Amino acid sequence: MAQQDPFTEEHFERLFAAAEAGEEVGWSLAKKTSAVEVWKRKEESEAIQQIKGKMFFQGIPMQAVFDMFFNAEIRMKWDERLKAMEVLESDGDRSVVHSINKFPGPLSNRDFVVDRKVRKDSKQTVILVQSTTHPKAPVSPNLIRGEMNGGFIFRVDDEDPNSTRCTFVNRLDMKGNIPKMAINLMSGKAAINLYESVTKFYAKEHSKQA
Repeated sequence: MAQQDPFTEEHFERLFAAAEAGEEVGWSLAKKTSAVEVWKRKEESEAIQQIKGKMFFQGIPMQAVFDMFFNAEIRMKWDERLKAMEVLESDGDRSVVHSINKFPGPLSNRDFVVDRKVRKDSKQTVILVQSTTHPKAPVSPNLIRGEMNGGFIFRVDDEDPNSTRCTFVNRLDMKGNIPKMAINLMSGKAAINLYESVTKFYAKEHSKQA
């Protein structure tokens, strides 16, 4: 790839540490359902809260969950907020992706350009995500360019090899004139909405194959 790899071993280590951390370092449990936990952490230097989601996808294999999250063709089938998603560049374990998210009027749609790096083995898949720029996706006057930085850890469940546990840590800034309080509120709800959309889509697709 033309762009230098921005990810180091330290990025992976920070993701793993944040995924395991709790109240002792400022994380607080904001929402909890039978399958989803949403944690938040506010750092003094940042107006946007860091969000951590923990999700249990019962009966859905790890590769299927990963593909529903990060395969552009599959994601476009279930994510109603997504207007477009395109892989701009890809080479081995790295890719640069441009996505456009729909927002209800009078808000402008947001777009994101992110560099992604994947590391996987038979028991887990880890992906780091970091906002970047790319000549194939210049800033558009009709969109507001947001920023996203974080990562996802997908693990095969210890008790059921056909179930998946996913933990993500993310800071999402939608930019523009949306109040930071509103962004923090929407980010907190996003994990539950994401879980519900993914499980509903998988059940629908799986029933077609039965």
